[in-house]
Amino acid sequence: SGSLTGNASITLTITSGSGAAVDTSYTLNYQADSETVPSDGLWNNATGLGGFDFALGAPLTTTPITLYSGITQAYQFDGSNGGVTASLQNLGGNPTPSAADASLELWIRPADLNDIDVVFETGGSGDGTSIIINDTDTDGVYDDLQFIVKDSGATVTLTADLSTLIADVTGEFIQVVGVYDKDYAGSTDRVRLYIDGTLIDENQSFTTLNDWAGNDDTGLARVNGGINVGGATGFEGDIATLRFYGKAMTDAEVLGNFEAV
Repeated sequence: SGSLTGNASITLTITSGSGAAVDTSYTLNYQADSETVPSDGLWNNATGLGGFDFALGAPLTTTPITLYSGITQAYQFDGSNGGVTASLQNLGGNPTPSAADASLELWIRPADLNDIDVVFETGGSGDGTSIIINDTDTDGVYDDLQFIVKDSGATVTLTADLSTLIADVTGEFIQVVGVYDKDYAGSTDRVRLYIDGTLIDENQSFTTLNDWAGNDDTGLARVNGGINVGGATGFEGDIATLRFYGKAMTDAEVLGNFEAV
């Protein structure tokens, strides 16, 4: 297996204003900082690509408590007011985006660690990608963040035990980045999970992971249609940023985005 053994450790240093710049080669870009207050019920994609605004009922706060100077607004989710948009398989292009490299970046802050929460999902139970918060070590605390990519019979699940990485999981925003690198080495795919700019888990043992989404629509802080994991409910907490890149981000690009906030 190409999976890392254990979780890497993170020493969190807030580096806002370090001079780093966000990678702007994204296909979709959702910034709560740019949204109108009060919310109009849509979280707009700022790249201008139509058909991918999130319809949601979450309120927008202009006073999120955070040490990151780059986060001045966030949507507040309560488990029942998540957003919906089209499947990312429908972005268009050749090949279909879900059969090519992809990266997802979110900045989130869980409100509690009491149940299985879906932060993001696109596609369905057969072909799809999700980012969830789970209790994989069965210690009664739902502090294990998972990046799951499924293509029919092939499933990669990467895990970050947040409590071993971050002193107060519910106290500050966390950068989460999932990367799907198709045919990274020959026909072998590489899947990676980063927390706060640091590579935490990876797998590069599959040659049959050829598609990361399906026709079912996309859910933000909720399930929309189907999902590739069972038992997940709506996310409770804050989300400040969501970005989709039609490429496999590098270590340096992930770190640069972290340091730019």
